[in-house]
Amino acid sequence: MTLAARSRAGSADYRRAVATFLTLSSPEPRNSAPLLARLLDNRGGLQLSGSMQGDAVRLGSRLRSGDTGVVELDVDPGSLPEHTARRYDIHPAADELAEVLALALPAPCAVFLSSGRSWVRRVEEVVAAGHSAGLPEDVVASEAADFLAVLAHAEVGFVARAADSAGVMRILSATVAALRGDDVRTAWQRPDIAAVQAVPEPAARALREVLFRIEVADAGQTQAELEAWGMV
Repeated sequence: MTLAARSRAGSADYRRAVATFLTLSSPEPRNSAPLLARLLDNRGGLQLSGSMQGDAVRLGSRLRSGDTGVVELDVDPGSLPEHTARRYDIHPAADELAEVLALALPAPCAVFLSSGRSWVRRVEEVVAAGHSAGLPEDVVASEAADFLAVLAHAEVGFVARAADSAGVMRILSATVAALRGDDVRTAWQRPDIAAVQAVPEPAARALREVLFRIEVADAGQTQAELEAWGMV
């Protein structure tokens, strides 16, 4: 089954999840912290332990036989050693997008595009092809708002990158705002930690149907900082 077909097959469940997010307003206890569970992929290349830890992100050129995790493609995928990929990160130039969208890989793809002219249109092409879109860490508030206007109610989700825990909170706050129909730019510029903490469990699960993972440089340190802010 193709990525696009899998997306269509799950679209009904996804729409129900988003509807849940939009209709819930009163906080409920979170037993399994679904908002943060395995949220952080570690760009440091090491697999870490901890409730927020996701997968290690490894460059394809440094991949070793038997590695498991996220593979950031910087070489021809046909040259990779035997491995198990949870996801492939791809960074095509504008003139390479059509070729990338036609790739058949054994795991889902997150396509990271440089912001700028026609960025939103190219993000829409990624979504239409059934791939996850990538949100770069260097976007400004207006670009984040444009991106989330496409992704918040699409049938595929996105993977984001953040420089640090403050960036993680920006992404969470902006995604919450996008799903609620609130001001995304304000949420990005001035994240409301209390509002993110108050997201009830069913709504948190709906949010994670949209936001798959956040890649950070040091997932261990980022988790510690988020816990210090009360994000547990």
